[in-house]
Amino acid sequence: MQFPRKSRARGWSWIALAAFMSGSAFATDVLQLTPAQRANARIETIAVDSSSNSAASGITVTGRIEAGSAGRALLSAPAAGRVLELNALPGNRVKRRDVLVVLAGPDIASLQGSVREARAREKVVAQRLERDRLLVSEGVVSAGRLQQTEADYAAARAQVSALAGANAAMDLTSRNGQLVVRSPIDGVLADPRLAVGQSVAMGDSLAVLGTPEQLRVALAASVVVARGLSVGDSVIVRSRSCEAAAIVRSIGTQVEANHVVTVDAMISDVDTCLLPGESVTASIAPSSAAAGGFAVPPRAFVRRGPETFVFVERGQGFEVVAVDADAARAGFARSASLQQGDRVAITGTAFLKGAWRGIAEEE
Repeated sequence: MQFPRKSRARGWSWIALAAFMSGSAFATDVLQLTPAQRANARIETIAVDSSSNSAASGITVTGRIEAGSAGRALLSAPAAGRVLELNALPGNRVKRRDVLVVLAGPDIASLQGSVREARAREKVVAQRLERDRLLVSEGVVSAGRLQQTEADYAAARAQVSALAGANAAMDLTSRNGQLVVRSPIDGVLADPRLAVGQSVAMGDSLAVLGTPEQLRVALAASVVVARGLSVGDSVIVRSRSCEAAAIVRSIGTQVEANHVVTVDAMISDVDTCLLPGESVTASIAPSSAAAGGFAVPPRAFVRRGPETFVFVERGQGFEVVAVDADAARAGFARSASLQQGDRVAITGTAFLKGAWRGIAEEE
């Protein structure tokens, strides 16, 4: 199929066809189409408008919902053991005092023995303290002796707290030889994914619990993508059944082993069905990409090697316009040759690309 071309006498060359002006303006003639050719190609266009930039497709990355610091509880193993019972998995809603996991093992039994001894000593010192206070009031013993007893009682209480754990969720006495871990809050279990029979070491995470308040999302972005992001960029976070808006709060500087950078965003929707521990996808619309660009559907972009183009309607034809590749990844067409109100092809682009390639090869 032959396509009439405007000003063919100018003598197109591949160099002229691919020339850029300031890296953005594409120097080429217009691909002229007859009405029949356009109809057969089913070409549709939209007018670019800066007011529609909020609808940009954005850069898509993956991530994980995490509990915010204000609504999070972390439970760690006070001693080594193995998982005897498992009553909740990541994503499950739990109530305060619900049993999450039960550990057992020699170290658990030893810890229980130490706790019993410490509590017995605390009880004895508490009785002595009560007696010494009475004796001091009657002038039988000195105030110095009372001060020493008070110090002994404080030390005994500190030992019990250190052994039993400051968190009331650690129940070391209800079952002999077993550690019962209960939820300290109403919330959602986010981590970790344990299994019955699994061994855990002292200090290993037993539960990370969160509430739907002040959720954050840890996103994994490539180094190239992270370089184009800024604090304050808008994010749309999506799970299988939920969607929420978020704002980029920080961008990591350390490249992880899988060649990604962690981008931290805060969920801005007050009422959301997202839960801690959920895997999500997120669309980020970088403010730097939106500046001077227009939001267009992803199907409007045509790529050739490292360069990205759109087809802009000019009279009865279409001009091939080079756009900024980084902005295009976020769904924005940015070029000095693209103005408000210009119409960009969103269907039939494969047909137009074929026509363009045919011209280049013919020349």
